[in-house]
Amino acid sequence: MKALNKCMDALKRRDDAVNYLGHRRTKLENCSSMLRRMGERLNMEDASNGNSCSAIYTAQIITIFVYGLLSSALSLKPRRSLSSISVDGHSSWCFSLINLQQSVKEQIERKKRRGSNAVLEELDMADIAVRKFHDLIQEISHGKSSSEKGIQVLKVTEGSKALQALFMDLQQGIPALESHLENTYRNLLRSRMAFLDMELGS
Repeated sequence: MKALNKCMDALKRRDDAVNYLGHRRTKLENCSSMLRRMGERLNMEDASNGNSCSAIYTAQIITIFVYGLLSSALSLKPRRSLSSISVDGHSSWCFSLINLQQSVKEQIERKKRRGSNAVLEELDMADIAVRKFHDLIQEISHGKSSSEKGIQVLKVTEGSKALQALFMDLQQGIPALESHLENTYRNLLRSRMAFLDMELGS
């Protein structure tokens, strides 16, 4: 029983932390809001200046879209859906970006309809496992489980091992994620430099 109480205390601290985060804006949410405002401002400037075909405009649009997508992917239970950037140009990249945005939004909405709280698969799996374990502990601690004590202990043991394995996987995946983010950042910089060269050469 002491072990169950410890589990409940740990899960309660987790719930308190999640609720605390729910009442304040996370850094990712601040980043997402900033990107949304940048996109809106860029759209207004485009409407007034008619620069939808300029190379630097293209670089800005792509950067905002990529980082907006990363912000959504790394968030747990984001308050707002991924915002679309309005593109009014007639270049082939404009139509490609519109289709890509629509495809990404549809995938995110499908995950939400299935009850997912996270876009990133690894975060979603961890969230599901924690919620499942939380429900199991509550069921046992409140005497609602019809299983024998030995089976209950086995279920808790299996659940804790599953969480430990997920934690190890997430921990091992962080360096790879950092590497992918670094590569994304470098590719965006290279693209921006290439677009700037095009702008200066035109």
